[in-house]
Amino acid sequence: MSGCESRMVRGRLFMDRITGNYYFFVPDEPVYMEWFDEYLAVLYLMPDEARYLFTEDELLDVDREGFSFVSMQKEVIEELSTS
Repeated sequence: MSGCESRMVRGRLFMDRITGNYYFFVPDEPVYMEWFDEYLAVLYLMPDEARYLFTEDELLDVDREGFSFVSMQKEVIEELSTS
């Protein structure tokens, strides 16, 4: 894979049903984070971040079904996990 290509990570998007304060992305396979030298199993997202990253249909699926199958770029996951 060249430096210009982006690796997509498939997983599921859920919402915290108790408080509704955040979403969380669970990758199908843990994502190795070189920066931390460990694997990321869950990425927590604020609602504004989720609305920016995912389509309205994906977010509606979370609301109706409890989760949605989604994909995220590994670079985005790395950026969000360090912020």
